[in-house]
Amino acid sequence: MNERIKQLDEQAGFNHMGIWNTIGIWEYHEKFAELIVQECGQWIVDNAGVMEHLGPEYFAKAMTKDFGVE
Repeated sequence: MNERIKQLDEQAGFNHMGIWNTIGIWEYHEKFAELIVQECGQWIVDNAGVMEHLGPEYFAKAMTKDFGVE
């Protein structure tokens, strides 16, 4: 798993021992999804000017590669 995804996983409340820290599974999934969306949004803000001219397909590939998703 990508290191940044692991960090988001821990921020969402999972401690990698199979135990959710003070939250339930649904709350964990909701928080994890929110963190991923926030991270993707920030990635777009950080990289939009640099890749604007390359088109959406290149932009999407670059983002998924940065997140370790192939």
